[in-house]
Amino acid sequence: MFSASAGPVSVAVNGNLWQFYGGGIFNNTNCDDTLNHAVLAVGYTKDLFIFKNSWELAGVNKVTSELPVVITYAVLTS
Repeated sequence: MFSASAGPVSVAVNGNLWQFYGGGIFNNTNCDDTLNHAVLAVGYTKDLFIFKNSWELAGVNKVTSELPVVITYAVLTS
């Protein structure tokens, strides 16, 4: 994996299909061009981009979730 050389890059994505993301590589081709969520691109490989998101994890204690829990996504590019 390579990191973004100049730091993370803000990216607009269609977050509708990611609402129920459970981990691993997200590989879903049923998307449209609606851009409704922002993530950070923090790295990449030959086949995928690595994103960090600020959505909270389900079931996280409200006291400890005042600061967002970071979730890392790997999305296939081909």
